[in-house]
Amino acid sequence: MTRLTGAMIKEMREGLLEVERKLLDSIGMDLHSLAYKAADLDQYVDISRISAAIIPITSGKGVTPGFAPSIRDILTHVGMEADMTRTTDVTGFVEAVNEGYDLAFMADDEKFIAYSIGTWNVVDNAECTALGFVQAMEEASGGLWGRPVLVIGLGRVGNHAVHHLISRGAIVSGLDIDPIALDRARARFGIECTNDPHRAIPNADLIFHACPGMVDGDLVKTGAIISAPGVPFGFDSRTIAKAGTVMHDMLPIGVAVMAAKAVKSTVSGLDVKSEADWRLIVND
Repeated sequence: MTRLTGAMIKEMREGLLEVERKLLDSIGMDLHSLAYKAADLDQYVDISRISAAIIPITSGKGVTPGFAPSIRDILTHVGMEADMTRTTDVTGFVEAVNEGYDLAFMADDEKFIAYSIGTWNVVDNAECTALGFVQAMEEASGGLWGRPVLVIGLGRVGNHAVHHLISRGAIVSGLDIDPIALDRARARFGIECTNDPHRAIPNADLIFHACPGMVDGDLVKTGAIISAPGVPFGFDSRTIAKAGTVMHDMLPIGVAVMAAKAVKSTVSGLDVKSEADWRLIVND
């Protein structure tokens, strides 16, 4: 998982409304609508009835300044009741459970998850980020069935993206500088892969960028549609000028889809279980 810096977090929090504006301009959907559609959550489900606790985690390299408040900002922006726990780590999780929160959001150096306290379901940010940006690409392109899509970066998010793109009928190829990642993608998905950007990028109408590597803007095809969850942003001003649509953010889409998927799990659990069955009790 790419570790965000405090400066990146500050930029994201200040630009949340700009993310909304760009989404509306690009695909005619706001963050809430995109997340619901990506998660296949019924539009009539009221996300405001679900509460989320954001738990700061101090292990590894420690808490990234502003990370927990940024998650709270995104969740409240899409209509969820959300707040940070007063305590951290396991104690913070106990606090979230004892205070009756439905979801717990937490991240260490390797994983960022939403945990549904009532249904014991874990929702992974990497998978949700890929899903959200694939959905955005599908909206921007008018459909992915039979369309060639180049995935740049075959790591955690990139592999999830390949899976979701194939499931929507796209013809996927991969680009990565790591030969092991290329071999794994070929074996897992049976897709064509290369380590040569000069071979792969110039002919790509649809690009999913899932790594921190920079792309030479001279290689990008005029009018290309780019869905770019990679951090930091991997395209220069030449690409912005040439591309038809560029969709990028550092957290909001992935977090919003996490919320929608976790809500779907929680609401499904509430529909079939009584509160006494699903509410986990942790005693001091």
